[in-house]
Amino acid sequence: MQDKNTTESTFFQLSEPILSQDLWRKISQKVESVDKYVKKLKTVQLVQLMIHAEMQEYTSLDEISNSLNKEAFANALHLDSISTSQISRRFREMSTDVTDLIHKSIVQTLGVERGFKSLRQSLGRLYLIDASTISLCLSQYLWADFRETKAGVKLHQRIRFDGGDPIPDEAIITVARKYDKSQLEFLIVEDDDALNVFDRGYLKYDLFDHYCREGIRFVTRLKNNACVEVLQELEIDEESVIEEDLIVRLGKGKNRMEHDLRLVITKDTEGKAIMILTNDFTMTAEEIGDIYRYRWQIGVSS
Repeated sequence: MQDKNTTESTFFQLSEPILSQDLWRKISQKVESVDKYVKKLKTVQLVQLMIHAEMQEYTSLDEISNSLNKEAFANALHLDSISTSQISRRFREMSTDVTDLIHKSIVQTLGVERGFKSLRQSLGRLYLIDASTISLCLSQYLWADFRETKAGVKLHQRIRFDGGDPIPDEAIITVARKYDKSQLEFLIVEDDDALNVFDRGYLKYDLFDHYCREGIRFVTRLKNNACVEVLQELEIDEESVIEEDLIVRLGKGKNRMEHDLRLVITKDTEGKAIMILTNDFTMTAEEIGDIYRYRWQIGVSS
């Protein structure tokens, strides 16, 4: 839970990367007429209000409007007051291209800070695939029900690292009740030099066999309850953070895979075992561990 007493100075310090002049100059250039005819509540002010509302966990437009009763915050935004109807109208009018550019900027910044650039240089093009659930009000979105008291949609996205800054290059929206693995085949990149990285929600043995046959590389986490047959133990350095490096076969009976895979076991910051699965036998075990660490640090949910 966020601290309800977050100061305005802390808010602007935290949101500074999102509100940089370079980013808003780019938005002004790429989004036609971004603030044309807008006399009050410019787009940058609207975004600032929304970031602040998220940090304060506001649940209504009234709370957002009333936040400007704090003189210091209102002065910092150069906005003395705004009605709920004005906020609602500006939401409807704002181009989704604005949020798309903000999203891409955040991903690019995180990718550089978390070290993906150096990792990509040694491993080729990386594609991160993951899904995030967005909750909705059940009474208003009955078509999106996925729990007894909840509704929601799921955003499946792919982020590309291939020579420049990380860029989201594909997205699919489904109802939240749909399994992640049903969307994997639409997001996977089949190029020889591509390395697809995704979470265990996308586990699907028949697709893994297909990827092995077609030379499509992937790295993923393995569920703890998976049926694993160890075929060979590979040598690891005594000083390595890697616990085990194994050649394995997954599944049993009619669900047994046709191809061998590689299973690297390491530990997270809390000392819990993490099982990382790949069909790439050329990478070092340490590189595979780094892919896991960087991939989940960037904040594409796990």
